[in-house]
Amino acid sequence: MNAEAAIARATLLISQHHYSKAQELLQQALAADPDNARAHSWLALCLLQNKDLLRDATRAAERGVFLGPDDPFTHYILASVWETRNEINKALESIDEAIALDPANAGSFALRAQLFLKKSDWSAALESAEEGLARDPEDDTLQGLRVIALERLGRVGDARAQAELARQQSPDSSVAHTSLGYALLKEGNYRQAQESFAEALRLAPTNELARMGMIQALNSSNFLYRWMFLLLSKVSRLSGQYQWALIIGLWLGMQFLQRIAADRPWLQTWVMPISMFYLLLVMMTWIMEPLFNTMLRLHPFGKYLLSNKEKWASNLIAMTLAISLLLAIVMVVMAGAWVVAVIPLLMGLYLMIPIVVPFKCEVPWTIVVSTLIAIGFAGLYLVFNIGLLFDQLFTSILPLFMFGIVVYCFASQVLMRMEKKF
Repeated sequence: MNAEAAIARATLLISQHHYSKAQELLQQALAADPDNARAHSWLALCLLQNKDLLRDATRAAERGVFLGPDDPFTHYILASVWETRNEINKALESIDEAIALDPANAGSFALRAQLFLKKSDWSAALESAEEGLARDPEDDTLQGLRVIALERLGRVGDARAQAELARQQSPDSSVAHTSLGYALLKEGNYRQAQESFAEALRLAPTNELARMGMIQALNSSNFLYRWMFLLLSKVSRLSGQYQWALIIGLWLGMQFLQRIAADRPWLQTWVMPISMFYLLLVMMTWIMEPLFNTMLRLHPFGKYLLSNKEKWASNLIAMTLAISLLLAIVMVVMAGAWVVAVIPLLMGLYLMIPIVVPFKCEVPWTIVVSTLIAIGFAGLYLVFNIGLLFDQLFTSILPLFMFGIVVYCFASQVLMRMEKKF
């Protein structure tokens, strides 16, 4: 088989998701023709499916661009590699080059819109999606991206209309039903959203966005989850810098409120409930999904939706809750200390934050680091509460634990934003 025939066969295998077989053929083609730019780019796409081979994928994609600088396909593949590695700015540079070389390709605009969504630049994402749709009005991926961008901009009605149009145009498209499901979810039509996600999963059982949407729709039957989800959805519409400004501003506001309340007894009665609300909000942004996924394990259909990672996270959350309740009960039985029994319960809730972080990470080094930190916090939790059981009060541990959790909330956000897929 000559190089061109091998490449043609490999592209067919890639379209059928047989990446390993395609990789073998592409390597054979490159052995016969090492300067074939497209072969390097196709090989990069195959290597991209294995997270342990991302360096190799990058080298192959960059080699493809070097050998085919005027081929928009090579720049598109390199943009895809950079996106997978969380290098969004580099990915935008590459996809912009692909668009400059071939401004008629709607797929390039879809990738650019997706990149802008990851940057929380909703207006730019909407603009890119609409530019792509001007070239291919029936592209269901672009229609779905436009729905998401419209929703993030607060134009929920427009998002619903776009999603309905996409479904009418492509009734057998899993993407169209998924987009409609999310639009319905944002409107609060949870049962209709479940129906749309169910249809999307029927059409494409591996549709990850539909699976996640169905989990959200099922969890939304819980009032607390529904309230938190709507609140966090509004926050998520803000760009990244405004989200950070809101979090830091609220924290500084709490510090200011506590200081002025010190000299105003009438204000002190309001400080505690406001502080608890703020801390609950911060905590729920981290543990809401795994906490409600734990309850979803009891749902006859929902339990089949969870991935292995989500199941492990829910298992650890359930274990933490069980240990916290057990320690609280033992404290009440042994010492009759109802007030003291609240401590392991509250600490257990905050311990869930470092416990869930490893499951939010994507690459080995961040997973290892966050796991070790979680073990450290669990150790502090056990030492302090076991000490309480035996009248050994380790006074320095509690403030260290609470301060560490607050700092870690910010540090882990930076950790996950900085993680690179090497």
